[in-house]
This record gives sequence, C-alpha cells and structure tokens, in this order.
Amino acid sequence: MTPRTTVPRTIGPRTIGRRTGRGRRARRRSQGGFTLVEMMVALVAGLIAIGSIYYVSSVSADHFHEQQRIAQSQMSLRMAIEQVRRDFGRAAMMGTPASAREQTCPTIAPPPIPIQGIQVFDGGATAGLDLAAVNNVQADRVLLTGNYLTSDFYELRISDAAGRTLFLRQDRQSFRRTFNDVATAAYIPAAFADVFRVGRMLHVKNQNGFHFFTIITGVNAANASVTINPAINPAATCQQGQGMGGLQRGTQVAPLNRIEYTVLNVGGTAALATLDNPLSPLAGVRGPALVRREVQFDGAATPIAGTERVVMEYVAEFDVDLMVDTAVAPGVPPNLQRFDDLNVSAISAPGGRAFAVRSALIALSSRSAAEDSRFAYAPRPGAAAPLTHYELSAAAVGAARVRTLRTEVVLPNLVNRGLR
Repeated sequence: MTPRTTVPRTIGPRTIGRRTGRGRRARRRSQGGFTLVEMMVALVAGLIAIGSIYYVSSVSADHFHEQQRIAQSQMSLRMAIEQVRRDFGRAAMMGTPASAREQTCPTIAPPPIPIQGIQVFDGGATAGLDLAAVNNVQADRVLLTGNYLTSDFYELRISDAAGRTLFLRQDRQSFRRTFNDVATAAYIPAAFADVFRVGRMLHVKNQNGFHFFTIITGVNAANASVTINPAINPAATCQQGQGMGGLQRGTQVAPLNRIEYTVLNVGGTAALATLDNPLSPLAGVRGPALVRREVQFDGAATPIAGTERVVMEYVAEFDVDLMVDTAVAPGVPPNLQRFDDLNVSAISAPGGRAFAVRSALIALSSRSAAEDSRFAYAPRPGAAAPLTHYELSAAAVGAARVRTLRTEVVLPNLVNRGLR
C-alpha cells in the first residue's frame, strides 16, 4: 500500500493580504470604545435617572415625616381631650355649683370669694395664640372648683372652742383609704399635709344641711388637724341641736382646689420668662400650649408656682360653650339652651346661673409645628366654620395643618345637686 503524502498548502500574496485586512477590521470593532456623543448621552440619561430617584425619595421622605407629625399631633390631641374631660367631669365634686345658692349660716362669715363649680371666660386666653385675628380663632379661659385631690369626704372629730382648728377622725374608712399605707396600714402624715395644703379651701357640711366654705391657714399632720379662716363658731344658731357644739357628730369636710385651663405662649412672651427655666414644668415648651395649673382662692385667681402642667403643645383653638337649663324650677320641664361667646361668661360669673349648667361643649384644635409649603393657606370663613388651615407667617408659603376634636362633658356634680 502506497503511503499518503501530505502536500503543504501554499497561500498566495493576495489571499494573505485579504485575510489579514479583515482580521484588523474585526479587531478594531471588538476593541472600539464610546464616542464623545455616546458618552454625553449616557451621562445625561444617568443624571436624569439619579435626579428622578432623588426627587421621589425626597418627596416620599417629606410626606412620611409630615404624616408622622400629623399622627403625633392627633395622638397629643386625643390625650389632651381625655385630660380635659376628666377635669371638667369633676367640677363641683364635693364642693358646690354656686355657693350663693347654698344654705349658709348668716352668723358665720361668708367665703372669701363666691364659689362657682365652673367659670368660663370667653376669649380670656386668646392672647396666647399665634395670629389669632388672622386665623379667626379664640382660646377661652376656664376655672374649675372641686375636690381634685381625693375621692372622699372626711368626718370631723372635734373642734376647738373658737371653731378655728378642726380635728379629723382617723378611725374612719374614708380617712384610712386616703392617708394610710396600703401594705402596713400605717398613717402617712406627709399625704395628709399634701392634701390639706395651706391656701386651699375647706368645705364643711353639718347634719343640719348648712354649708361653710373657709380657707386653710395651717396644717398639723401629726394629729390630723387643720386651722381655718374664717372660723366656724360652734355656738352659731345654725349649728345648734347637734350636740357637742354642732361641729362634731356627723359633720363632714372636704378639701377643694381651683384648677385653671388657659393657653400660654411660653416661648414668645417675656412675662413668662420665670416659667421658661430648666426647673419649670414648662421648660423646653415652645409655641401656644394648653396649660393646666392650680390657682389661689382670691379675686385674681393667682397661679400657684410649680403647679403648671402642659396638656398640649401647638394649640390652634380652645372653645368652651355651656348647655344651660333656663327653666330650673320645681315641676317645670328642662329648657336646655346653648350659651356661647359672651353669654357663656355671664352665665358662669358670680351671681349668674352656674347652678343651671348641665354640660360643657368643648372644641380643642391642635396644629402642626410649622407650615407646609405644599398645603396652600385658605382663610377660615367664619368662627363657626371648621378650622383646617393655620397661618403662621404671611411671608411664608403654605399653612400649618389643623386637627380638631369636639366633645360634650356632662357635669354630674352640678346637675345632681338640684340647686335653684
């Protein structure tokens, strides 16, 4: 068998040149980059994409934070209205709707000031709001008098000969429930001194149905006694027939304090500088705040230092109206009418018809801390219209958002006394 011979293939010069040229062009195509135009188009498209992502992210973050602020405002509003409801519901508790209508002893000095379970001063705190006239809003000032300290009357054991020092019975369940330690049943003098504090009022009621309102001027927690002024003379005509001077057997006493609700612009008023200090309960608060505080039993309702508590920040409006029975008389059906604006101040003033108040209609509004530029300001058409926008600065675009809660609080301690 003849072996196969392999003959080398010869490639001509033209073939080599042609193949080599195609190879160079292929290599150039595979190794080629972007042109300047392509590079610019890619950069512009990338910038547009990044800008769009940033814008969407920024808008989403702003929307999230705004919704978070609104949710916080709504939560604060709900908590505040519950606090207000509780305090209004205790008005006149263990006190009186109107001391002028109570059976008092003509031979005993009257209370230093007339006592009203509730007093509403229409627009009395409007100065604490921001741009109240521009936003057509108001803030009322309210005084509530009752026992905001305990839930019991306490029985009198004995009084001194002048009726100026009253000693309470420590063996009664009501006394033990309030002033004795739950675990050890031991008497806690500090608790007694805190409740019967100097300057508060003492409501004394004897079994003959006479009521006395006097100021606490001294406390002796060791023997559970209080000193009062004016004194309650045990020999007075209206106390005879009870034995042992008329003040001991069956006589009940209850401490009363006076709570004020008002709006204070804590951070913007120089007169409130004493409240805006590191040790004050109002430290760090800015803007209009609904404040609850205890006041003295004097004509000016002087605030008691250290009793201020912020119920809600960034108040937009605080409006209190009263439902009044204008036909309080035996055998006459109730005739309930709503008293608002200036009428509400007259009905609850000393000598008015506070004893005929049946419920309080409360509207409390809160606003966001700052204006939202995407929320266009719209003026409130009238005081009765819903409050939704709040102007903080005419120079800024937008408005603050407003949330409002309305509630009616029945005043059982005024209704059940049945004074006329």
